[in-house]
Amino acid sequence: MSKNYEVGQSWSYETMPGFESSRILIGAIEENPEVGEVICITLTNAPMPKPDGSAPDMATIPFIPFARDAIDQSVKKLDGNDPLPEHFEDLRADWMSETEGDEFLPVSVPVFLDMLASGSRG
Repeated sequence: MSKNYEVGQSWSYETMPGFESSRILIGAIEENPEVGEVICITLTNAPMPKPDGSAPDMATIPFIPFARDAIDQSVKKLDGNDPLPEHFEDLRADWMSETEGDEFLPVSVPVFLDMLASGSRG
């Protein structure tokens, strides 16, 4: 079921144990002629893998563009609204300037995090 996204929303998603406080923050919604909407997000308190394979650290990933379908597959529950990181708009502007909005992730947030953990670039 498609959800109604708005800038500033905070959503829970399926994440690894110990990182239940991690959230998807909706930062921007861009139109793309091929996939419809691209949802630009911030991930807060996300599990970040360590090169040595030990337990991941918690970190904020300030800007990641995803296809809307990928976000639809990722989110579980709307938690309210939260502020975006200070440099979100600068990062979004850089992404638009460099890619014209044509580069984004087609996979869900949990799959993206698994790719980070395994060192895959997809």
